[in-house]
Amino acid sequence: MKYIGIVDYHKPYILLLENVKNILTIDGGNVGKTIESKLDELGYILHKNILNASYFGIPQARERAYFVALRKDMKTSNKRALDYNTPKANRKNIFLEDILETNADADFFINRKDIRVLKKEYEVENKLEPIRVGIVRKDLQPKRTRYNSIGLLVGGVGARTGLYKTLQGIRRLTITEAKKVMGFPVYHIVSEGVQGYRQLGNAVVPEMIGHVYDSIKVL
Repeated sequence: MKYIGIVDYHKPYILLLENVKNILTIDGGNVGKTIESKLDELGYILHKNILNASYFGIPQARERAYFVALRKDMKTSNKRALDYNTPKANRKNIFLEDILETNADADFFINRKDIRVLKKEYEVENKLEPIRVGIVRKDLQPKRTRYNSIGLLVGGVGARTGLYKTLQGIRRLTITEAKKVMGFPVYHIVSEGVQGYRQLGNAVVPEMIGHVYDSIKVL
């Protein structure tokens, strides 16, 4: 936990951290307890939440653990302390189909004989959660897609973004679509090719950080 040294040196008034939700259950929850204990020793009160971006207007079911650490001795200019309340989900109905392009390049389409679609269009209703509509039979351990739309839940050929049944056919997401499902503007610059997808996948969802920060209130 290198950030502990950074916190100890700079002693910021407010600290925001984001991690995979498993950080709170690893080693029987001891990792999460260690984080809280270390920050307590440094003079911070820690608040923890698991939030799903899908419930905050982002077309991706991305659950993450958010940590808000407030310095115990922090006072504003009016000598009033700060506190934190869990952000309230706005549950905006924004789905993957709302950001899909209608003219994706042919390179993004997958044509394989072992793809099997399990549900018809009329059998699927958009939800704020992943929806499985098919499989790629050669993928022995299918991965659950992260996006809340009509998706084929697969690893292998669809590992970077998952595969999706669109009006054009079954395909991966374009880099522009990948930006949008993370809440980044289309003009956000990332590296070319696979590295760009990795950068987006490893990023935080900016809008979620905004919701967390805005939930820090003056008492």
